[in-house]
Amino acid sequence: VQTIGHEGEDLQSVEDKTTNSQFYGFMEKVNDGKIVIDEDNGGITEVSRPSEANGWAQELAAAQAHVEAEYGTQQASHIPNPTTEAWRIGQEGLDGNMMDTLQDQWQEGEGDEVDEEFYDAHADGAEWAREYKELLGQFADAGNNSDYPFEPENAFMYNDDPLSEGKQLLALGILSDAVLAFEAACQKDLNNQEAWKLLGTTQAENEKDNLAIRALNKAKQIDPRDKDVYMALSVSHANESQYAFALEALRGWLLAQPEYDMLVDVMASMGAEEGPQLEQQDEDADYASFMNMMDTPPKEMKDLTTLFGAAIEMNPADSALHVALGIAHHLSHDFESAVTCFRRALELSPEDAKVWNKLGATLANSSKSEEAISMYENALNINPGYVRARYNLGIAHNNLGNHQLAAENFARAIVMQQGGVGDGSAAAGGPPRSTREMWDALKTALNLLNRTDLVQCAWKQDIAPVLQEF
Repeated sequence: VQTIGHEGEDLQSVEDKTTNSQFYGFMEKVNDGKIVIDEDNGGITEVSRPSEANGWAQELAAAQAHVEAEYGTQQASHIPNPTTEAWRIGQEGLDGNMMDTLQDQWQEGEGDEVDEEFYDAHADGAEWAREYKELLGQFADAGNNSDYPFEPENAFMYNDDPLSEGKQLLALGILSDAVLAFEAACQKDLNNQEAWKLLGTTQAENEKDNLAIRALNKAKQIDPRDKDVYMALSVSHANESQYAFALEALRGWLLAQPEYDMLVDVMASMGAEEGPQLEQQDEDADYASFMNMMDTPPKEMKDLTTLFGAAIEMNPADSALHVALGIAHHLSHDFESAVTCFRRALELSPEDAKVWNKLGATLANSSKSEEAISMYENALNINPGYVRARYNLGIAHNNLGNHQLAAENFARAIVMQQGGVGDGSAAAGGPPRSTREMWDALKTALNLLNRTDLVQCAWKQDIAPVLQEF
């Protein structure tokens, strides 16, 4: 039973509180005929004992003043006014059986408004449940969202072949402009699967996984058999903590390759689901499903690693298989196994900057930031424009206490991400094209250096003064 009380007072149940309330006392007097309500003008007339009516009015005024002092005028408004609330109830025809009717309404759940003098717990609960359901829906939608927000006023829209232009820019490591070129290619032809895929993978390299997922989902819709799309999705989902979607993308990557078609039967025998499910019948199942999105379900992880183990036995020289299995181990925080997989993949494909970065990130997550630094540097030697590797290098230096090197790498990553010094800064008046996470990382490093002057520049997203210092 819900109880209500104030400091220094005995606790009361809601029903006791109602029985002892001024309103309840007033209605008893109406029921006993001691007070008559004039329905024409809303007035109150005492029948037998005039002093009682005045006494009630004084009690009502005192009660209202007490509630106003204790809770404010909004809560005090719930005390019935003789010319409004009481008159309205009188019109509803609650005669001598009024108290029985009120009691019946209370038992049927229609009298919950009595509790509003303190708080409306039912409304709060309903609001919480609604917001919770919305959160579940948003989280589920995020995994499959393909609604991509294009950059306005894109100069590459005037280019006859923005796709080719984007590829050239990507080869030069100019990711921000390559993104704009690929966006223009997608806008010119919404069914250009290659443009959507390149847009997604480039946004991922540019440390913008949310946008990468949207573009890659569009590419997957156009061609559900493109294995490269699934691999890129698995990484971006993992970076966004959408672990169940990451596992599903890894499974999709394997099954998109004809040489592993026989593993479909293996999956069927395991009873594997087609994808992450959020539509459940009860709140407990909803909560469990939501938590599965945020963590790696043990059974799904075991099934997936078994599948990849079988695939590696079939084709041990496929470096991508080792990468995929490494991602799966990383998702389950088995970093030692993930490191082994990535090292094997690099033995087979040593010029893959993305795998060097993955190995560095896994070592860093294993509290081996010093080892991770050389891995990020290898990735940047292969691809100098790799924003994600530059950003990760800054994090590793920050973890080791090398805050000046961290700030330097964060500043360079911001310039690379937004495509220049002035572009995207608040001082330049343009829309920010660098992520908040980048600026937050830079501010952290600058604070640790006690450079409050540069921290203020970072708050304004003005990178030029920072570059002059580093």
